[in-house]
Amino acid sequence: MLSEETLAQLSTLTFRHDAKRQVCILPLGSVYWDDELSQIQKFAAFPEPDRNEILRAFAIRLKVWDRQSLSDDDRQFWDSVRSAAPNWAIFRRLDPSDDERRERENVELACAREIEEFLAGADEVTVGEEKHGMQGFSATFQLDFPFGGLVSPAVAPLGATPE
Repeated sequence: MLSEETLAQLSTLTFRHDAKRQVCILPLGSVYWDDELSQIQKFAAFPEPDRNEILRAFAIRLKVWDRQSLSDDDRQFWDSVRSAAPNWAIFRRLDPSDDERRERENVELACAREIEEFLAGADEVTVGEEKHGMQGFSATFQLDFPFGGLVSPAVAPLGATPE
């Protein structure tokens, strides 16, 4: 469950009619509105377990949009977050319009293509199931520099020349 501090912050993210639809390639791969999740820097400041639970809430909402039945665990989680942060804007967008559904579908296809293109250049990709049906992945890229070997930015700052 989300921490009290995070729930308090989510409770301040109330529905606005003028909220702008946003695209999140990673980690969401879908759409959200800027009144549901403030700046990504603030999201990154949440403790990792809370970030994962926030993403879980967005994933559950996608299931709600698709009219999928929720597992007992997901239903209990959704209901508990909704009870603890009832004014969070995510709970005001549970029945998207046809236009919003089409936009979501287009965005998700574009996100999938972007991720596939990015990962196509990786030397190694590992995909795994995370908690609550979410997927995680890691990618390894071999970066060769003109002066040889792998060099970390701390060792060779931008503009550095070989000795």
